[in-house]
Amino acid sequence: MDKNLLAVSEENFREHLRWLKGNYDILSAEDDWESEGRDAVVITFDDGYEDFYIKALPIIEEMKIPATVFITNGKDVSNRMMWWDELEYLIYDRYTPPYLHLKDEIFDYEWSLDCNENKDECYKQIHFLMKNLISSEKREEWLNQMWLWKREKRRLIDRYKMLSDEEIIELSENPYITLGAHTLNHSALKNRSIDEQQIEIKDSIRKLENTIRRKTTVFSYPFGVYGKDYDEIANGYCEENGIEKTFATNFGAWNPKDGLLNIKRNGINNKNIEEFKAYLKWIEEA
Repeated sequence: MDKNLLAVSEENFREHLRWLKGNYDILSAEDDWESEGRDAVVITFDDGYEDFYIKALPIIEEMKIPATVFITNGKDVSNRMMWWDELEYLIYDRYTPPYLHLKDEIFDYEWSLDCNENKDECYKQIHFLMKNLISSEKREEWLNQMWLWKREKRRLIDRYKMLSDEEIIELSENPYITLGAHTLNHSALKNRSIDEQQIEIKDSIRKLENTIRRKTTVFSYPFGVYGKDYDEIANGYCEENGIEKTFATNFGAWNPKDGLLNIKRNGINNKNIEEFKAYLKWIEEA
């Protein structure tokens, strides 16, 4: 299942890279883009899923193309799933009771899950709350409550596995791979306190640097819409911690006059090659 429509098949990914290599220079996130003489692209992956290591990396190495992986690295992330993946599993996979009731000292609400339309609405609403309105600690409480509701022990589902520290270290030694930070808990930073934002940024950078034993100068923002999911407060904390480029998810092509903060990126879902080429043309002409 791919509720957020972000997955790309290996066949399409190989075709995308082959076409990009034949039509653009392909740079890493840490390269000096401003000295580039012609149109170029940068390939990035967010979060740090293990399937990058298993499925995407062999294709990248085969085609000798640079790529950047932004790592979410909170406590025990390699033994847990990202919170939206847990939410997806809990609502959609296997046996699901007909009603979900979430309750704490502030919140008390019940959803009907008797059809796919209701499951979709439940997923959308809880995702919004977990992303924007509750703390990371409260998110953990809700997930624990949902595992009990589903009558299953909280565990890792293999298809949602994240990179282990050993795999991250190996990637850091790969000449085609650049690693960057992506917060500890993948929260929309603008909806967090100043102290939480500072911890999410600083500690994720330091933890990554301690793991790979080298500096990182690139950072991508969770969800990544400038002004909605983060703002200049977060950029300031990134710069204080040695970050030279920050990456957003706002649509469009990067231009040197835009500077090196809030770099636009464009999500690529499972497009065939003709759809992919048309999408890139649309970006260039926007």
